Amino acid sequence: MKKILIMILCCAMICVATGCVQEQTKGGQTKGKESKGGLVISADSPVTELGTLPIVSKPVTLSCLFVKAFDNVDYSVENNVVLQWILEQTGIKLDIEYVSAADAVTRKQVILASDDYPDIIWHAGLSQADVANYGMNEKILIPLNELIENYSYWFNDCLEEMPNLLTAVTQADGNIYGIPNSEVSYHTEYSKKMWVNCDWLEALGLDAPETTEEFYNMLVAFKTQDPNGNGVTDEVPLTGSTPGWYSDPCLYLLNSFVPYNNADYTPYLFNDDGTVRTCATM
Repeated sequence: MKKILIMILCCAMICVATGCVQEQTKGGQTKGKESKGGLVISADSPVTELGTLPIVSKPVTLSCLFVKAFDNVDYSVENNVVLQWILEQTGIKLDIEYVSAADAVTRKQVILASDDYPDIIWHAGLSQADVANYGMNEKILIPLNELIENYSYWFNDCLEEMPNLLTAVTQADGNIYGIPNSEVSYHTEYSKKMWVNCDWLEALGLDAPETTEEFYNMLVAFKTQDPNGNGVTDEVPLTGSTPGWYSDPCLYLLNSFVPYNNADYTPYLFNDDGTVRTCATM
């Protein structure tokens, strides 16, 4: 949640702050509040004091192009409790156009070739070549360097923990045109993993298995000892999905028997001293 919050706050603050430019009075004087980097917040800007929530004094709506990773998932704000909470905390509203992954390239090209750009392009998979073209060459994407330094309070905290985070997105001209996505948490560091129902372990007085034999005995207990307490031995001890993203339990279980990391995305094949073998023969 923290990483999502950082990203939304950063995007929101940057987009709101793009309106924080020097405004000259008739007498030639600049009016507004000056930030530490020299950018000036106009007197009527809704931006609140740095580091406070909400980040605006009145609701601000930002347009957003969002590319869906999976077409069968509902990404709407109405069905996303975390995003609802973030928007409530920030005071930001999002007018989101959802695009399927299959249509993403075409839609991005159409939008970036027009004069009607969204405030935020989120999860759009812009390549380094795209960023260089639309940022350095076409000047469609605005440089974020000063805005990150002066307005991105929470993101700068993140940069202190991961100082190299912006290296990959800094272009040849020294400018940054996009915010990188970074997730650092224990459960997201490993794609092939397995979850155990701890309520069932507790109900049967079992410890988490540490060996393949203990794992097998746990599954047998789940199947035969009614851990959910409904009086019927109807539990399914192990589930998975072969079409899903790394949801096939075999990919996780194989490492208990043969070294296998699926690094080249060839399921059930592995390199045995230069010889390609299938796990079924081991």
